[in-house]
Amino acid sequence: MYNAGFVSLRTVNNPLGCGAGLILKQLFGFITLALFVIGGTSCALLPKKKPDLMPPHRVLSEKEVEELHAHVEAFQFHLDHKRYRDAEQVLAAIRLEFPQMLALDLAPLLKAEDYLTRNKWLKAAKVYEGLLEDYPDSPLKDPALKRLYKIGSAFLDGRKKSVLRLFRVRGYAEGTEILDVVTDELGLEDPNGMGLRAALAVAQSHEKREQHEDAYLKWLEISTVWQSGNLGQQTLLGMARNKWAVYNTPSPKRRALFDGTSLKAARSYYDRFSTTFPEKAEELRIAEVIAEIDEQIAHKELAIGRYYRRTGKKQAANIYYDMVIANWPDTEAAQEARTRVATVDSHE
Repeated sequence: MYNAGFVSLRTVNNPLGCGAGLILKQLFGFITLALFVIGGTSCALLPKKKPDLMPPHRVLSEKEVEELHAHVEAFQFHLDHKRYRDAEQVLAAIRLEFPQMLALDLAPLLKAEDYLTRNKWLKAAKVYEGLLEDYPDSPLKDPALKRLYKIGSAFLDGRKKSVLRLFRVRGYAEGTEILDVVTDELGLEDPNGMGLRAALAVAQSHEKREQHEDAYLKWLEISTVWQSGNLGQQTLLGMARNKWAVYNTPSPKRRALFDGTSLKAARSYYDRFSTTFPEKAEELRIAEVIAEIDEQIAHKELAIGRYYRRTGKKQAANIYYDMVIANWPDTEAAQEARTRVATVDSHE
């Protein structure tokens, strides 16, 4: 089937450049040749006018969209495995069956694939994002999003980017931005969809790299859609775990000096988890986690009482001591508070 319209790579030695690639050298720059071959001219495929000024191609039927996706998936598969002659044949089939797309949304897809064959992944992602923005109703939207998901995931997994052509550094930030585009386009509603998978990957990556506030915000975003079931459990635990980690980041001796809002937020999320998912909470021993957090909250309030005691404000100190005793009576902090109150009373 793919022999229709086939043109051998050997028939062209120097395709004209048009921003989609460099001069063909055997396998590299293949897509540039493809642009030349299927268009018949050097740069005719790359739109020079704004997409909204260009006539839209005809609407494809559902069957035609499926066929197009199959062609594009095969084309990308061959490129990924460096089977360029096979990819060329698939591209010839696309030209034969969907000629109306050559000068529109197919052109940026080919340009992005060219960048990928030359390991310019960030440039490929930028072109794919441009395709989504310029052609929001394109039948190539799904293949573009799949490519963006692959690129973003690779950077979150540790793929490096070039800086000033001298250094290679991890592209975590770029991976996060790319996957955010996927989530924004697809949403979070599909439990098996790329949009949700992209959001989960970002949340887990932030957490793995100890960016707990960013991880919390991503889990919070997911929780706006998923509040029950397994995903509801994941989001509640993710928010609780990361808010607790924010408070625990400083050394134990310094924690009491920082704002306790994140600690109290973590406690509320764990408490909500226990109420909403009691069996799972028992399995995970969430009650013990809450008891540990209560101890930390009590020690923080006790530290405030100590401060007032050191500065000679006995009445204010006693207020905090009494609060610790009343609210967290079974904690070590409460025991110390009782001792301090008794000591103050014995000296009066």
